[in-house]
Amino acid sequence: MRGFLAPLPSAGAELLWLFFLLLCYAPWLSSSTPIFGGTKHWMPAYPYVALFAGVGFERLVRGFGLSLERRTGQLALLGLVASAVAAPLWLTAHTHPNGLSAYTALVGGTPGAASLGLNRGFWGHTTGLVQDFVNQEAPRGERVFLHDTAQQSFRMMQVDGRLRSDLKGTLSVAGSGVALYHHEQHMSRVEHMIWTDYGTTTPRAIGDLDGVPLVWVYVRP
Repeated sequence: MRGFLAPLPSAGAELLWLFFLLLCYAPWLSSSTPIFGGTKHWMPAYPYVALFAGVGFERLVRGFGLSLERRTGQLALLGLVASAVAAPLWLTAHTHPNGLSAYTALVGGTPGAASLGLNRGFWGHTTGLVQDFVNQEAPRGERVFLHDTAQQSFRMMQVDGRLRSDLKGTLSVAGSGVALYHHEQHMSRVEHMIWTDYGTTTPRAIGDLDGVPLVWVYVRP
């Protein structure tokens, strides 16, 4: 067992981790902090969360006093490892390829996060949910309003064969015949622009995760 467990970090090291973890989150304690795209701002904190999780698991194993020289100790350790990784592995498999829209049970999953007003997407990664509809319904050479999808991402989807090569991505609602809308609270005005320009408030297709709409497609009548 001694060969399996690494020495626990010192209190000073853990305080340093905590300092950097809080430093990453500190800007969000101020109501005057601009909010734009959340994911990239949270990610720097994740390595420190992972360090604390690893130390926590190691303390748990030590607390059980398992002996790897015994079969029962080995099986118990495997059980502990399985209990620690089962939930994140299931969530990853369940939400792929829309993991950026997924939330843990701490907030009630993706539906709970939607009720709390948390972000459902990031830079239009959910376009893949409606790519088949766009391929089937868009006329040849149609201009597609990309909304939050980066133009480079749209072109890469065409290079990868996921979207038809004749489609033309645009960041202007006017002149487009198909419009994507990736829902975020601060972008609701974009959907209103589509309603006004297209003369309809009814999307033709919706991509969702666990019943939560993530992206929808409007087609000009």
